[in-house]
Amino acid sequence: MAAARSHSGTIHFLYIPSPPQKNLYLYYKYNHKNYDLTSKENRKNLTWVIKREVTARVKNMPEGSTQRIVLDVRGRNYDKKLLDGVVKGIKNSCSDVYSDIPVDIMYQ
Repeated sequence: MAAARSHSGTIHFLYIPSPPQKNLYLYYKYNHKNYDLTSKENRKNLTWVIKREVTARVKNMPEGSTQRIVLDVRGRNYDKKLLDGVVKGIKNSCSDVYSDIPVDIMYQ
């Protein structure tokens, strides 16, 4: 699995209470992972790792919280079609434990 990691992408997991309430602090949990998304094997590994971690976190999330994944691809010039496929793969993989998990892409 270590071979699948590189400094070509960062994945962030965010926990956001939903809906936000006045005087309620947002709790952000960042989990950084670096993957070269041009490799099919790395994308498969990324999806597997995210599903495993989402499954574990769903069990321990506070009531009313939302888990969100942010793909930080700043400065990497990935093709939009590739990134759309990564997002679709993550959503499909996690759908049985977290239906329609929010996945955002950070370009800048």
